[in-house]
Amino acid sequence: MITHSNGALLGLTDDLMANDCQIRFRATGSSMHPTIRDGEPIVLQRIDLAQLRKGDIVLSRQGDRLFAHRIVKLTKAHGLPTSMLLRGDGMASCDLPLGPGAIVAKVVAVERRGRLIDLGSRRAKAAFTLRRWLLYRRPLAQFARLTVSLARKI
Repeated sequence: MITHSNGALLGLTDDLMANDCQIRFRATGSSMHPTIRDGEPIVLQRIDLAQLRKGDIVLSRQGDRLFAHRIVKLTKAHGLPTSMLLRGDGMASCDLPLGPGAIVAKVVAVERRGRLIDLGSRRAKAAFTLRRWLLYRRPLAQFARLTVSLARKI
């Protein structure tokens, strides 16, 4: 999910995060679908790097662009992250490994149909876990339905 590729905006984002301001961006792209859909506003806030956890959605700087992707692997030393892998929920592969300096902010909410969805809530986390589980189980479920259907015909 690309949020922007404007150098001036990158600098402004850094300044606002340094002053503990929340930022609202309109995200573009489908890499975080269905958690964040194309065109939906996302809310960002500053995060202490020691608080980063696997499963958090973060805004990272990759070259001159900003991406909002989920942390899928986090390596820590002495309580601080040393490297991480990010991946969009709708993507099959991970981004290149990043250091903690690439993290700009944490995505804390998404606005959908006029209401804010807290991405740290139990409900949002459960929905993500269920979608991920169903994604991997779908081929198995289709095979089971086919087997039952064939068995009924015999």
